[in-house]
Amino acid sequence: MRQNLEDAVTRLEGLIGGNTSDVTALETALEEVTAAYAAADALLEADITTLQEQDTALSEGITALQTTLVAADDAIWDAIGQLQSDLDASEQTLSTVIIGRHVIPRERRALLSCRSPRRAGPAGPRHCRRAGRD
Repeated sequence: MRQNLEDAVTRLEGLIGGNTSDVTALETALEEVTAAYAAADALLEADITTLQEQDTALSEGITALQTTLVAADDAIWDAIGQLQSDLDASEQTLSTVIIGRHVIPRERRALLSCRSPRRAGPAGPRHCRRAGRD
């Protein structure tokens, strides 16, 4: 195509510069140049259209990937939050089981409760006063 265009332009330039009396030859050469330019324009237009379609497809693909990424990120954070809640609940259950099965001796539990800010009244629970831990 490029060669056809260059040949037509060269022939037109030769006719214009060398023989101005042959109007028919000039008209024919001009028509050939016009046709070659039209063919080149059509080819370039098709290439531009193809590139625009590819650009649109890439943009849509990027948007879909971003949407998927956000959804995956949200799912990961939700799973992390659920895991943390499950761990907290398991820790609470384990603490309750350990204390409920007397793994911690009764006297030790009493002393631990004396250090707690939830003491009964200003003097604290009776077992704290007996243990001298008020």
